[in-house]
Amino acid sequence: MTRDELAELIDNTRFQTSALSRGYDEQGVDDALGAVANAIRTGDSREQLTSLVGSLRFQPTTLRRGYEQEAVDRLLEHVITEVAALDLRDGVAAPVTPTASDAGSRPAVDTRRPTLQEEEQPSAVDENPTQGLFGRLFRRA
Repeated sequence: MTRDELAELIDNTRFQTSALSRGYDEQGVDDALGAVANAIRTGDSREQLTSLVGSLRFQPTTLRRGYEQEAVDRLLEHVITEVAALDLRDGVAAPVTPTASDAGSRPAVDTRRPTLQEEEQPSAVDENPTQGLFGRLFRRA
């Protein structure tokens, strides 16, 4: 994939929106992806592009419209993979051959989101952690 094709892919990607589950702020994602596409077109180095994409953080949304987080994260992972394959001298992508060391590596973008278990661990003082939020809020002393 060439630089122009990668930038075009970023520009033309549309994300599903979600209003009830957590998402990413639409304007923040659009602005950041526009900057990434521009950096790709203007010839930033692989290191600069990887650093730019890896440093992206988006404001999460709750109870208002936002882009589905998984879809945005998948695009960023794809961009990182394509950037790694760019042959900067010719403007064309070099084939990527996975190695054994790549199998256990993590992407440069931190796509990990806390799970419900990580966000709402019951405290040590909870007598009954299965009683739910309502029960914990209105527990009798």
